[in-house]
Amino acid sequence: MNKLFLTAFLCFVSLLCAVPPLHAQSRDMWVSGGFTSNRDNAFIGNGYNIGFRLNFNTSGPFSHEFQYTYSQPSFSLSSDHMEIHQAGYNFLYYFKPRESTVRPLITAGVHVNDFVLPGSVTAPNDISVKFGFNYGVGLKIRLTPLLGFRADVREYEIGNPSWGGSFTSPGGLLHQTEASAALGVYF
Repeated sequence: MNKLFLTAFLCFVSLLCAVPPLHAQSRDMWVSGGFTSNRDNAFIGNGYNIGFRLNFNTSGPFSHEFQYTYSQPSFSLSSDHMEIHQAGYNFLYYFKPRESTVRPLITAGVHVNDFVLPGSVTAPNDISVKFGFNYGVGLKIRLTPLLGFRADVREYEIGNPSWGGSFTSPGGLLHQTEASAALGVYF
């Protein structure tokens, strides 16, 4: 496992266990899957994504979200798929109160991506870590007091990966659109 993501995961677990004020807030956790479309990079194609999101809800219309997403887009120089690991923080604003069955939302956040080349492709560096920002819209539907359904569409703006200068695309940003659906637990 990549050291960066292991460190991020350990910090995330520490945050959950060690910060008492967060335990007083309501939370919800989501497992998602969907489709990712990548644009403005000659080598990275489209693919699927899976991930999880953890929300810390305030008493007002705001929420803080931590996310991890794994996607496996096609890579034009190989029949194998590449991997993208993404970890991030998002700020959510809800248009309806927490007690509502249906809650539309808007979101904005920051994230870090770890682009990993397929094993069949050689480069000076087989990973390329880039930071970015994202924004989007979503809808949460409370199915029962414990379970929910969620749908999101987000746009991610990320620095184009270069893998040591081997596969640099013109333009500075990789534009990524994600559509996902999730099942969640409220606690």
